[in-house]
Amino acid sequence: MIISSWNVRGMNDPLRQQEVLEFLKRNKVDCGAVIETHIKSYLAQVIYKRQFSSYSLATNYNSHPGGRIWLLWNPATVQVRVLDSGAQFLHCSLLHFSSQKHILLTVVYAFNRAQERIELWNALKSLSHGPVDPGSSVAFLPSGVSDHSSILLTVVATHTIHKPFRYLNSLRPMLKQLHSQDYTNLTSRVAAAKLKLQDCQLLLQDSPLNHVLLLQEKHLLHQYRLVKEDEMRMLSQKAKIHHLKLSDMNTRFFYASIAVRKAKNTIGIITDAQGQLCQGHQQVTQAFLNYYQNLLGTAEPNAALPANLFQENVLCQVPHLNNMVTTSEIETALFSIDRNKSPGVDGFSSRFFKDTWATLRA
Repeated sequence: MIISSWNVRGMNDPLRQQEVLEFLKRNKVDCGAVIETHIKSYLAQVIYKRQFSSYSLATNYNSHPGGRIWLLWNPATVQVRVLDSGAQFLHCSLLHFSSQKHILLTVVYAFNRAQERIELWNALKSLSHGPVDPGSSVAFLPSGVSDHSSILLTVVATHTIHKPFRYLNSLRPMLKQLHSQDYTNLTSRVAAAKLKLQDCQLLLQDSPLNHVLLLQEKHLLHQYRLVKEDEMRMLSQKAKIHHLKLSDMNTRFFYASIAVRKAKNTIGIITDAQGQLCQGHQQVTQAFLNYYQNLLGTAEPNAALPANLFQENVLCQVPHLNNMVTTSEIETALFSIDRNKSPGVDGFSSRFFKDTWATLRA
């Protein structure tokens, strides 16, 4: 059974969430503690369902609102039962299915002040613990995106189960070169950047006060974050393209997407102004009609508008409508587009045009 613990120093960043998920899967962790998440209780379920839904989750939000301890485990390999919890600890029992090994686990994340830890020590004294298995081993791994090393504890060996944009034609070779340099082979570039960062952090473990290595780690961490964010955006855009390609072919995916969208946009039940529940299409429709009729009032005769009102307003705008589109207007429109929008049929995203705008504008 493999147990891990990692102080991530905040997990609101999607990059760190992805790193934790990759860490759990890469090391085949059966039960992993994530401490100092900084995730508020109202966001916990959103992040859990989005990133960690394949794992089960236990937290200590009932003892502290800051989400100091998350415990994630693989329900296919272990059974976890929380026995006790506090603001500084989470105490539980673990049953490893394949080995039938049963252990007690206490995850501790103590407060900084000694006075605040008295409650923790008193709680730990009352908890029951057995001896550590003599075959257990522990490994301290590079810190990665955090500044704390992750810990892997092996308690018992686990068993493996077997053509638009024509005006850019003259720039196309240069654009392709820029795209090739900065936006291709992102997955391999992420792996290479992570390997360099880990190698530097391993050297830092031997020379923690080496100023050159500290600066190098900072630079490598920055580079890793950049390429990792690029990869995440690319995968997000690919997911959108995949949706578009499938939904344009009248496939089952297309009809399933329609059904999901229809369900989201359908109001099946509503409370009217009198507090009565209205169900079904006819009652819900009537409730909306009654509400807006009362809100807007009944029809009343309106005063006639001057016959030339709209003509005068349109004529005064004609000179502006005939003006040429300026470069600054194009730039304003371009930079108002979100960087993660899907690329067009030519494969170039809005982020690509933003990053190369200095060249394109010239």
